Amino acid sequence: MEDHPEAEQIMKFLEGRSEGTQARILIAHLLRGCPVCSAIAEPFLRPKRRKLPPDAYDVAFERVLARIQPYRAPARPLPNPAMRRAVCPRPGLSL
Repeated sequence: MEDHPEAEQIMKFLEGRSEGTQARILIAHLLRGCPVCSAIAEPFLRPKRRKLPPDAYDVAFERVLARIQPYRAPARPLPNPAMRRAVCPRPGLSL
């Protein structure tokens, strides 16, 4: 892989199957800007962005909440504000 790597070596690297030295040599080759290898690697390194629907964040958030709900501890009731003074650690302080 001294001058120009084969397409198979590039694909092996992109799939995460390259060994340390081979991977470093290929990275250096790509960083030098080889147009042929960059054209092979580009679809994997820079995937096309797709437009997300406006509610994508809300849907994802709701899905996460639904998955963690069984593991959440029940919410403890908030203390009565009138009781805060009774449990104040130092006299003269108010919460």
